[in-house]
Amino acid sequence: AVLSGGQLPFSSPTNRRRQMGRPPRPRPRAAETACFLAAAVATGATVGFAQRSTGSWVRLTIAAGRDEVLRSNVFVITSLSAINDFWVSGARPVAVVTGAATGALPYAQLLAYAVLWLRPLKGASQSWACAALVQLVRVQHVLTFAAMLLVVALKIDAPLGPLSAEVRVVTGWGCPAFELATLASYGLALWLAAATRRGAPIQALGGAPDALGYAGRASLFEKSGRPRLAWVAAAPAMLVGAALFAPVVRFTMHELARGFVGKKRRTFSVYGVAAAMYGSTARATSKWVWTLWLAIFAVSLDVAAALATAALFFGRWCPDVRRRLATMTVHLHALASADVLAVIVGQIASEIPLISSWIVDAMVPDDLCDDVEKDTRYGGCAVVDGEYRPGMGCLAGYAAAKSLAFAYVNAVVHRASLPACIASRMPALDADAEAEGPLLRVERDAAAV
Repeated sequence: AVLSGGQLPFSSPTNRRRQMGRPPRPRPRAAETACFLAAAVATGATVGFAQRSTGSWVRLTIAAGRDEVLRSNVFVITSLSAINDFWVSGARPVAVVTGAATGALPYAQLLAYAVLWLRPLKGASQSWACAALVQLVRVQHVLTFAAMLLVVALKIDAPLGPLSAEVRVVTGWGCPAFELATLASYGLALWLAAATRRGAPIQALGGAPDALGYAGRASLFEKSGRPRLAWVAAAPAMLVGAALFAPVVRFTMHELARGFVGKKRRTFSVYGVAAAMYGSTARATSKWVWTLWLAIFAVSLDVAAALATAALFFGRWCPDVRRRLATMTVHLHALASADVLAVIVGQIASEIPLISSWIVDAMVPDDLCDDVEKDTRYGGCAVVDGEYRPGMGCLAGYAAAKSLAFAYVNAVVHRASLPACIASRMPALDADAEAEGPLLRVERDAAAV
């Protein structure tokens, strides 16, 4: 859909009838409605399964040299338990964001899909509602991003005499199931937009493909008439490199076995978080899955979205290429999730001491944690400190610039189509009209429009 710009191939029967000047055959509305609602129910069931399944484990491994003595999952984190654990540990902003984005939003979106399908809005409101739903889907990545940050932040290596203890966070089946439900929700949004496009006077997703059909190769930069605001469209392309590859956050682990003297500091960029996820899954055969997933949704797609936005605004394209590039830009902006990652990085970095103390204290006897708390300034057996690095400002700036550029380019798109629309509906002026004077001509033109 991204590469073809939402267009059907010429070999399809429906598109062939359109090329021949015949109206497409009406699709069976009742059957399509049944299929759409069934898909929405299946997506809701997948969300429910993902929320109750294990999202990640806190795994304790004890080894003697190279021989593994014990491996046990000592703490289980699900979607619902994570919200409760964040709240109880004191990290309430993280609990509120996670609960809203992954607890309520998926079901609210599915309900909105059903309402808009059965009771569509009038005119262009339906298309704009579809556009908003498509752009909101990526917010559901919040829970998976939080799990990934716990994977890279909570790493304890403690020597216990001849033994060595290792504490790691590994992902379970709940995260893949939730991401599958997120992609299914995105597919339902596109399905709803396609159904809206067949019955609405303008294209779905805000009407961008139709608005870009003006003749000539003039760029949107030339059509905007405001060269001083060109930096708005170019800002994401200029910031995306620093936002994704500059150090964003640093986690410092204070370990119990070292008497809180030794510190392990790990500094991560967005790309560094993706690289550190290698080997974090429960099965060794899938150890590359989350590295690839994060590299796609929070790195590659953001680079592509920033470059596509700049190319759409500054490029001198023919109308067909311009429409396809606009559709591709909408899809890339809807899927690229670095701005969502910026929000959860900011939350986790500030609340990770409370979260890590809560998880570690649950794994060891209470009296041991109390003794450590009396002898040290730390409230628990171990603690992870989080601090922002300069790249966090670049990431936050890129997140704001990305949304601002998308809104500005869409505004220019609709404004660029206005002169062609007026010219197509304007009646030809005759000799009598030329004698009416400029004021009467303006009034007549306004009435014609």
